[in-house]
Amino acid sequence: MTTPYEDPTLSLDVPAPTRQHWGWAYALIWVVVAALIAWGGTQSDGYLEHVRNIPPPHPYPGRLVFVLAIVLAVQLGIFALVLHLGARGPTVWREWVAAAVAFGFVGLAVSGSMHANPAYIDWMIWTILAFVVMATRAVVRTAFAALAALRRGRAGTAG
Repeated sequence: MTTPYEDPTLSLDVPAPTRQHWGWAYALIWVVVAALIAWGGTQSDGYLEHVRNIPPPHPYPGRLVFVLAIVLAVQLGIFALVLHLGARGPTVWREWVAAAVAFGFVGLAVSGSMHANPAYIDWMIWTILAFVVMATRAVVRTAFAALAALRRGRAGTAG
């Protein structure tokens, strides 16, 4: 009798996502976040209303939403390029490069956040969230790589 770990019918092996799958995932992320940014443009701008005393309705920030959608596409393109367009897929150094790129975008987002339009605030929230995800991925992958190296080292000296 075989154990559940040896039974091939109970295997939990799932094929790794291909480049095409990652492309669809990044496209879906772009659509969702771009829609949130576009929706943010419809929200009341507190700076215009309370500081500059311009009563609603405020004009829709179409140019800002367009620029932020392009910046979002560039962000996702860089993440895809760094993480998934290699021959072997994500590695520890690629994770750290993606986290560094995300941190650079956070710096850009925070530097323009004073008196920002709600659409910009939505993009800034996305950028901070992307940094948190990329940094967490890098830390976790580094920890697992270190643990694997320690296990290999112990296995080699167990003699």
